[in-house]
Amino acid sequence: IIFVNITINDLNDNLHYFRSNEIQIHIPENTNIQHRQCYRIPNVDDKDLSETNQFIYELIGNGSEKFEIDQTIGNDLCLRIKNHPLDREERDQYDHLWLIVTDKQQQQAKMKLHIQVLDVNDNSPKFLTNLTKISVNETFTGELTCFQAYDPDEGNNGRIIYSFDHFDDKLTQFLYLNNETGCLFIIQSLLLTSIDLIPLLQLNNHLLLTIRAQAYGPRMSSTLTAYHPLELIIEDINDHKPNIQ
Repeated sequence: IIFVNITINDLNDNLHYFRSNEIQIHIPENTNIQHRQCYRIPNVDDKDLSETNQFIYELIGNGSEKFEIDQTIGNDLCLRIKNHPLDREERDQYDHLWLIVTDKQQQQAKMKLHIQVLDVNDNSPKFLTNLTKISVNETFTGELTCFQAYDPDEGNNGRIIYSFDHFDDKLTQFLYLNNETGCLFIIQSLLLTSIDLIPLLQLNNHLLLTIRAQAYGPRMSSTLTAYHPLELIIEDINDHKPNIQ
């Protein structure tokens, strides 16, 4: 009896393939590139031995320069953001990217990547209103003006809440600001002879206000706030009879 050891050498004769033709990846726009966050992508399957199925990984398509593919992490690949953070307000999706895996025999497998950039409340509102002075008759009541601010963030992150900044409580009987629309109303005449109003006036008939626009959402803070000054000039009318002594 003769025992013979036969070694069967593996050839790269199987075509590698992705189990899925495409994959969806969600990345928050504030992802810190210094942390080298890994977004996992399933690697190709290949029945050949690892010694013969060496691959070259390439990411192509519009926007591919912002990302890179690392070699396998376990059985997966790793998608990372390269040199600059993503900005949803600049671009909210990368849906024309292809991951191409090529072996030594130039055989290729492809998978389409859909990268969705998730919004983060990272923009301060900006006032679109240039109005800083308004003259108003002291007997006027009703809607005075509306302030409008813009926030490019998405959904609730782009919602704006309006309010007065450093507002004296005594003015609540005279003024009302709708916190959703930014519209300012005079609800009681600003009579220059009013005992409650006189201490709040500058130069006898000027009322100085500051309108605040604050970004809504989970990160409501002073860093996401804009301010707009308003000088209200109250015009006196001849509504008092002279006293003859």
